[in-house]
Amino acid sequence: MSLSVLLPGWLQVAASATSAPADEPSTLTVVAIGLSLVFAILILLTLVLMLEGKIFSSLDKRKNEKKEEKAAQPAAPAPAPVAAAAAVPQGIPPEVVAAITAAVAEIEGGKYTLRAVKATPTGRGQWGLAGVISYTEPF
Repeated sequence: MSLSVLLPGWLQVAASATSAPADEPSTLTVVAIGLSLVFAILILLTLVLMLEGKIFSSLDKRKNEKKEEKAAQPAAPAPAPVAAAAAVPQGIPPEVVAAITAAVAEIEGGKYTLRAVKATPTGRGQWGLAGVISYTEPF
């Protein structure tokens, strides 16, 4: 007697759904296809990243060549800044003001002028003091 005769209708459907059909691939086939797919995608990702590296290195090379060409061209002399003397409080030597002015002019290509110099406040502010206290208090 067959099993389908002994089982009620709703259980026969469940039993037939759980039985494996004969045309399903074997476990070894599924594992081989899965591994080959994973490695194929990893190889594809590697190739894409290598291509990106080549593209970005060529862009960097072009950028560096442009910088070298620009550096090879003789630079026009920077115009002497004609500005009023910077407002300087007492206690800052004129040599320090001159050094700061020269540094600003060199970095910015003479576009900016120094208008004022002031000394930084000595000691800690309230937030700095709170940080010191919180980090140095005992556990």
